[in-house]
Amino acid sequence: MLKAERKAYEVVVQDGKLVYKQSGEYLHTEGEPKDAKWIFVLSTSKTLYIGLKNKDTFQHSSFLAGGATLSAGRLVVEDGILKAVWPHSGHYRPTEGNFQELMSFLKKHHVDLTNVKATEKAQVKKKKKKKKPFIKRAATYAFEAIQQKQFYLRILNQ
Repeated sequence: MLKAERKAYEVVVQDGKLVYKQSGEYLHTEGEPKDAKWIFVLSTSKTLYIGLKNKDTFQHSSFLAGGATLSAGRLVVEDGILKAVWPHSGHYRPTEGNFQELMSFLKKHHVDLTNVKATEKAQVKKKKKKKKPFIKRAATYAFEAIQQKQFYLRILNQ
């Protein structure tokens, strides 16, 4: 993304609220599209960028063309008021230290964090290990039993 293009995603803090710098509108992530994921990056020059994630075309690395960041993650904002924030980025893999960079930035700019749900560790769903279908499991057990029986027979015949 070109520097001029990313200006539309630049967010500043005014009176403790998150505001798009270019339009002057309060950031609001609730509503349409349903189940939308809003993402942010804090650049190394401490510029905050926030936008709607699109799995195929727009993600964390899009803001800075894959360049270095201080922090990255997801958030929820209602009428400029931060409600929730957590570090989650497949590209940047933020650490707790990276998350603290964002929290320090927000505190410095007088964002009230009292009622903000903030999780330092990304909430990652663990994939459940798929069990083999019953027939495959039964066949595996039978095969293992046959091998074990053959092993004992070899020992007895020695």
